[in-house]
Amino acid sequence: MFSQDIFGDLKLSEPIAVDLISKTATNNRFTHAYLFTGYNLEVTRSLVDIFSKIILCESRTANDNCLSCRVFDSKQHPDYIICKPDVDKSRFIKIEQIRELIIENQRYPVTSKQKVLYIEQANTMNDASSNAILKTLEEPASFVTVILNTDSIDNILSTIISRCQTVPVKSLLDFEYIPDFEFRQYIPKSFSDADDMANKLGKTDKDEIKIIILNLQKSIWNETKSTNFSEEDLRKKIYILSKLEEYYNSIESYVNLKLILENMFIDLFRVRKIL
Repeated sequence: MFSQDIFGDLKLSEPIAVDLISKTATNNRFTHAYLFTGYNLEVTRSLVDIFSKIILCESRTANDNCLSCRVFDSKQHPDYIICKPDVDKSRFIKIEQIRELIIENQRYPVTSKQKVLYIEQANTMNDASSNAILKTLEEPASFVTVILNTDSIDNILSTIISRCQTVPVKSLLDFEYIPDFEFRQYIPKSFSDADDMANKLGKTDKDEIKIIILNLQKSIWNETKSTNFSEEDLRKKIYILSKLEEYYNSIESYVNLKLILENMFIDLFRVRKIL
């Protein structure tokens, strides 16, 4: 039986990603491609490792001490293929690396019944590399799961995003909860509302804005967990959670705060019907 205990402390710090992965494992409903989005590469690696171990496990639990799990723990699993940028050279993922990955897609697993192809820092792929992987993302071998990660959805081709299930990586360990927070007051009913909300919130302290965005994320996710949604609506909800993460991280680095908030409220307006 699957248990979230395999995630350790990540259950507290990454509830959204852990809940998504757990739901997938519990229902045994795995898709062919996943895109992990978040700025903390170390945390993302940990989540991807655990998810990959689950996928490769004979019982899809990662806690049954099967041959695949034992080999995975040795960090030499032949069916867990990792592709990442060459930090010492170009710092980019070259098309030659993607071509090798495509060949791996055609090779049968060695130890497990499944195979995982992980593209780390997929945002470092150039256009040629990104276009080369599209066919594999759309129609991978029946035994293959492709996992990518990026620091920002905006740094990935939209054609790649549309082929993947997004998994937001967002640490909520230091989450500051606002009592009786009603997230729907921040969902515009029109483009005019979006502009008004941006103007109003733009006069607020940056730290307070970040707390509001965190509460928006948490509230939207809590509602998502407690309600049944279609696959398409769930995809849209996860997308907006990822976008909120990006806006949260942009608050300190961007000079034009009002523009960030305008874009955020416009995005919320566009998905208002499923919130």
